[in-house]
Amino acid sequence: MWYRVSGAALVALLLSFFVPGAVGRRPDESEAQKDIAQVLKKYVAIFDDIKLKDDPEKRAKALKELFHTPVAGEQALFYFGLTTLPVTKGPEEHIKNLNTNYQFHRALKTDVKIILGDIRIVTYGKLGVATVITTARHIADKEVEDNPGRWTVALQKGDDGWKIIHEHVSFHTVSEGKGEKFKVIQEEIAKAKGKNGKKE
Repeated sequence: MWYRVSGAALVALLLSFFVPGAVGRRPDESEAQKDIAQVLKKYVAIFDDIKLKDDPEKRAKALKELFHTPVAGEQALFYFGLTTLPVTKGPEEHIKNLNTNYQFHRALKTDVKIILGDIRIVTYGKLGVATVITTARHIADKEVEDNPGRWTVALQKGDDGWKIIHEHVSFHTVSEGKGEKFKVIQEEIAKAKGKNGKKE
C-alpha cells in the first residue's frame, strides 16, 4: 500500500536513519546552550558581587551550587587557573583556592572584574563545552588595566541542571601597568604561584 508523503516529512525520515539525533536536535541544543550560558553568567556575577568580596564562606556556598560534586567512586577532574595554586583537584579544593585568590587581591587593596566577550557553546548529549573570550579588569587605586583572556568550561547535565566539572582560565599577565601598584601585584602573584607550585 502506498501513502503520499510530503517532501519535508521525507527529508526528516531520511535524516532520522542516516544522521543520528539530527531530527529535533537543534532546538534541544539551543536550549542547552542558553542554560549553560546562564551558568557562566551566574559564575561571573558571583565573582563580581561586591557583597561577597569579603565573605569567603558565602562565596564558597554560592559557587558550590554551580559545580558538580563527585559521588563515591567517581574521579574528580583537575582544574587549571591563574589562582595561587595553578592546579587543583576537584571542586572543593578549586573553590577554596578561588577564595584564597580573592582574599589575596583584597589584601593588596586591588580588585578584579571579569567581562564576558564572545561565548561559544556546544553540547554532546549530557556533556557541554564552553569557550569564552574574556577580559580581566584589574583595578588598583584609580588605575585600571584590562587583560584579555580565555576561559574553557566543561559541564555535565544532571537532575539538578548543568554543573561545571572542569575549567581552565588564562589571562595575559599584568605587565604594562602604568603605576607601581600593578608591578607589585605582578611580583606578588609570581611569588605566590612559585611557592605553591613547588613540590614538597
